[in-house]
Amino acid sequence: AWFSPFYSGAFFGFWLAPKVRGTRAGLELWRGAAEAGFEHFSQLFAVTCQPALLRLHRRLGYRELGKFEGLWRGKAAWLMVLEKQSALV
Repeated sequence: AWFSPFYSGAFFGFWLAPKVRGTRAGLELWRGAAEAGFEHFSQLFAVTCQPALLRLHRRLGYRELGKFEGLWRGKAAWLMVLEKQSALV
């Protein structure tokens, strides 16, 4: 996981090996990273250009802030925000 500060929040990046994705262990790793982020930041932001990942973000507690055309190397991308009270942590 990585965090890039952005005002009082941070962009939150997280990557899992394919064999761990969709498993309880993967969810626990994500939860631990998100909890660590909330120790320092009030909001965690994510950006995705993959429509298939929007549902997963919502299930984790993210709220969609908007779709931005051309944001990700010329492709549309969605900006999402996660707040501790709505996070699946």
